[in-house]
Amino acid sequence: SCKTTTEEQRTTSWMPFKSLSDGLNVETDLTIEGLPRPKRVFFILNKK
Repeated sequence: SCKTTTEEQRTTSWMPFKSLSDGLNVETDLTIEGLPRPKRVFFILNKK
């Protein structure tokens, strides 16, 4: 896993609502609630 960046989760013309940067504390690596910032994880599943 790796940390989700503000480039991945940003405000756009299609999604003008709050973005990741609105929920991060700029002084720490935590959310404004004090939780760890979101992580991005990829799963590859194979049907047997």
